[in-house]
Amino acid sequence: MVGTVNHMGRGGNPAAIQHMKDLASFINSNQGKPVLLEGQNFSGRTALLRRWVGEWSRLGGRAIYVGPSVQQSISSLVPTVRSELQLHLTGSRHGEALLHLAESFGLGRCFDQSPFTLSGGEQTLLVALCKLGLEPALLGFDGAMEELDRQNAGRLAEVFSSPAAERAATILTMNGYAEDRPLDLATRVQVSDLTPGAGGRAPLFDACQFRFTAPNEAGCLEAEGISFSYTPGSPVLRNISLRLEPGHIFSLEGRNGAGKSTLARILVGVLPLQRGWIAFNGRAINPWKTPGQIAVMHMQNPDVQLFADTVAAEVADLPACSSGAAASMAGVLDMMTEHPFDLPFVLRKRLTFSTVAHLSRPWFIFDEPTLGQDAAACDQMVAVLQRIAEGGAGVIVISHSREFIRRVKAQSLRLENGCLNKPGTTTS
Repeated sequence: MVGTVNHMGRGGNPAAIQHMKDLASFINSNQGKPVLLEGQNFSGRTALLRRWVGEWSRLGGRAIYVGPSVQQSISSLVPTVRSELQLHLTGSRHGEALLHLAESFGLGRCFDQSPFTLSGGEQTLLVALCKLGLEPALLGFDGAMEELDRQNAGRLAEVFSSPAAERAATILTMNGYAEDRPLDLATRVQVSDLTPGAGGRAPLFDACQFRFTAPNEAGCLEAEGISFSYTPGSPVLRNISLRLEPGHIFSLEGRNGAGKSTLARILVGVLPLQRGWIAFNGRAINPWKTPGQIAVMHMQNPDVQLFADTVAAEVADLPACSSGAAASMAGVLDMMTEHPFDLPFVLRKRLTFSTVAHLSRPWFIFDEPTLGQDAAACDQMVAVLQRIAEGGAGVIVISHSREFIRRVKAQSLRLENGCLNKPGTTTS
């Protein structure tokens, strides 16, 4: 590959030739070991990864970029997890080892499912193994690790250092709190050391702009005997019962694929009740028939909550006093004419978070709100959630960030083997 770089650069701009030599040297010196590329939001990490992947690909090398919207890295060419793995691993020198890794990560029980029915963490594991099967020289894994629970994140880091990744220079970015990073990486590089002066004015996430509107009615959220299966004979939830008091923050915890998002979607009305009942303030409700009326949800993937063709239109359905506040809090007030999908992931996530937070509902569910957010933005989200609870509404948070859960002082609800434990205060 180095020879290819030198040949392709011959006769060109000397600075460009030197840049490609430097890139080739960086890739070759980091084969078989992951590199953590550090920096805050808008520091230029994503732009650098995308540029490097594009440049290496144009030179005939194999380079792959996986962004925080990890489902976009699934092929859509085949119907099942098994066939997605086969598509990428057939002919790979480490195909058999990667397939065994998929089974050890728990993907074996999902082999006959569509990849798009997996949880975000399961999709991250699937995509990582598939892309390694293509044997890239450069693999940019931008923020995707944040979808994983602590154990799976540590195990995937080991995979990036294993023989299955021996030819790949894997460059990772991770956001959020440093306390959450399970990776003991020997190589950490500041993006400012690679691209001095990169980045620009960072849009601020400002909780001071938050204007909470208390719900007309507050009350307990109760459930009894909820069970749910996506496929017959494979229950995701088993006889779930809970009683949650308003004015508190609850942390719904569990491993990747434990059913956290499934339970949240049932409570908010995105998925139907198959068995059991739900009550609000002592009266039975069916959220499937009136979705989002009692509980509203900020979803893990912001792209499924963006419908309008401008930022202004996204916040237009909020009360007049809240629409400007929602845009200001998200840091997009000067982007009102932009199409939401032209915003970077970090701003799409902030926009949907802010829009949901400015609704007036008795209960709020936030699914992985900190994805793509640096520590400063996470602190702003902590302040918002605490304001909502102080205002009399109830909050349920799904997050793999232990530090975020500790800072919001959430009470723990843990899903394990489809069952839910009793609430308690999270201390670690």
